[in-house]
Amino acid sequence: SYNYGGVSLKASALPSGSSYQDCRLAAKAALRVNETCTHLKCSFGGIWNGGGGDGQKSLFVASFFFDRAVE
Repeated sequence: SYNYGGVSLKASALPSGSSYQDCRLAAKAALRVNETCTHLKCSFGGIWNGGGGDGQKSLFVASFFFDRAVE
């Protein structure tokens, strides 16, 4: 199990092993990629992505998901 914010969550692999498809579906649901966007462009969860432009040709992408899970 995994304890976060005083809540214990189940965090174990299925007996059949991992599933790319299940992981992909869970990530899409958590990030709400199909959320309604009230702006010109959104990245996920209905949040504006900054609008694009030349500044997005070279992006540094980092993930905090792993660090949060380790805590």
